[in-house]
Amino acid sequence: MEVNLIIDLHNHTIEGSPDSKLKSSDLFQFARSIHIDGIGVTEHGSFGSASVVQEESKISGVLAFQGIEYSTEFAHLLVYGPSVNLLFPAVDDQIIDTGFLLNIANSQSQLSISALKNAIAEIIQPEIPQTAENILFHGHSKDCCIIFAHPFSFIGEKLGFNYLLKSWVMEGRGNIHMPAFLKYVSDRNPELIRIAESSDAFETINGCASPVENLLSRLLAIELGKPQTGGSDAHFIEMAGRCVTVFEKNISDSKDLVNEIKAGRVSPKEYLNENNILSYYSDYFTYKAKDLRLPQRT
Repeated sequence: MEVNLIIDLHNHTIEGSPDSKLKSSDLFQFARSIHIDGIGVTEHGSFGSASVVQEESKISGVLAFQGIEYSTEFAHLLVYGPSVNLLFPAVDDQIIDTGFLLNIANSQSQLSISALKNAIAEIIQPEIPQTAENILFHGHSKDCCIIFAHPFSFIGEKLGFNYLLKSWVMEGRGNIHMPAFLKYVSDRNPELIRIAESSDAFETINGCASPVENLLSRLLAIELGKPQTGGSDAHFIEMAGRCVTVFEKNISDSKDLVNEIKAGRVSPKEYLNENNILSYYSDYFTYKAKDLRLPQRT
């Protein structure tokens, strides 16, 4: 019998990510209203929302899977697993300066204390540099699953897929043929290829990426023979529920999630498009359509 468990694997909440305005309570209640079975919460470099997320999971009856999204020199990596919170040292409460917190609070009025601490954590250098190579090594050593998120939407200073795609176009090389493009990437940034090949899966349907970016991500995953996942990358309630991952088997915890993704028993799927979001959104919240804005990736 087909199970087809539906899980949105990529979301950020106000309780754990400085750039999010999405409350965990709203995210989980909204997921329940549109029949999503599970929510993955992947705060930026943080596990800070875990207690709130678990409580909202119990209230809503929607499964919760806590991961972390790491921003590295070449890519954003989603890390899931029972030990994901142990990869790098956390920020100690005692080093948080109250005056500094207040300064940040004045500039970003609706951040929670947890999110403020995460913002400071990004400034403090951890004992282990959070490079892609280190995340892959430490993540796999702790039996985590590492997903290469939105590979053609990442905008960084170094030579990521997005940057090299633009170089390909600017050089007049014509349409993208993925084997030729990967050779082009390998010649310019072999480390990026190693990161891609070492990742366990690729996020190929992302709610903030363009259709072309998602298509290129899917072609890349196919060429490298990697499992594919989907996630909304929601930072606002308007962004929730756009994209999901369909699991072939029932799962109940992070260990199951890791095993199923690594086994390739998953597939990405568009869930709500922007037009559907308007109708579903109006069922759960009161708003004026003219005031609704779907934000760009931050």
